[in-house]
Amino acid sequence: ECDKRQLHFEAIQPPSPLVMPSSPAKLPPALPVKPPPAPLDDAPIKAPAQLPPMKLAAAPPKKEEEKKEEGATEKEEEAVAKGEEEVEAEVVKAEETPTEEAVAEDTAEADRLLKIKEAAEAKGDTPAADLVADNLFLFVVFDGGDKAVAEIRLGPGAQWTDMKTELAGKLGDDSKIYGLRFVDPAHEGRTSLVRNEEEWKHCWAVAEAEKDRELEVDVVKMPPVKPYKLALKKGEKGEKKKIYYPNVYDQPVTFKVLVDGATMSIKEKVLTVPQNDKGAIVLRFVAIDAAKQETILVKLQEEESGIEHTVKVNASWS
Repeated sequence: ECDKRQLHFEAIQPPSPLVMPSSPAKLPPALPVKPPPAPLDDAPIKAPAQLPPMKLAAAPPKKEEEKKEEGATEKEEEAVAKGEEEVEAEVVKAEETPTEEAVAEDTAEADRLLKIKEAAEAKGDTPAADLVADNLFLFVVFDGGDKAVAEIRLGPGAQWTDMKTELAGKLGDDSKIYGLRFVDPAHEGRTSLVRNEEEWKHCWAVAEAEKDRELEVDVVKMPPVKPYKLALKKGEKGEKKKIYYPNVYDQPVTFKVLVDGATMSIKEKVLTVPQNDKGAIVLRFVAIDAAKQETILVKLQEEESGIEHTVKVNASWS
């Protein structure tokens, strides 16, 4: 028997042949090659670029403990706690007019020196032979009395440092000498002080004008008191005043500051003042609720010599 099923075949299309390119594809152009860098010895060294300055953050506010260590008063601490700003101290000048006590003291010193001078001139105004021969001037030194404690001969061109050296040699190195006092004809018979080179030049000119080439001088051991008169307001708030104390010397000086009084304080315990300059001192007054007057003394002691200066504060609350 034969199988009646028939097989059906469909023609299959053969795959199309691969077409190869006639020439290879073009590659992209090569990148340019940089020349090698020059040796370090030949290449110039460029300075690094300047960076902008850095801004430092503000310092944090000081703690209460730090303020206490710096001597802040209770009034200032309360103001800080309340957020109040510290008020700038008002500048107060010293009294220009001398006090009656200062005038009386100066008059007495001038009268004493004048009497000594008159006694010397009574012997004649002819200078000593050795002064003329050696072109010298004689400074007769007194120490508050009518008897000379030293005689110092100096020639033209002598400076204040020369006089101080001679004084130390005659009176002792440990002697405390603030300056010298002499009768000044230009001040109508009153006295003038010598504490620096500028004042010494004036003193020397007075000595040169003396016919007998002699000048009587007095040792000054304590500086004159410097007075200040302050008007304050009574109430619940304290006040601050600023004063300036001078350094009359030709070299810097450091003072230890002390206050004698409960109604006023000074934050600065040490004050250094450059030569021939002034140093600021801030006076801090407590609150006073009633009208009153008070005299407060401020002591400034020179660290090197121990000489004590006095500031007299006449304060009045109204």
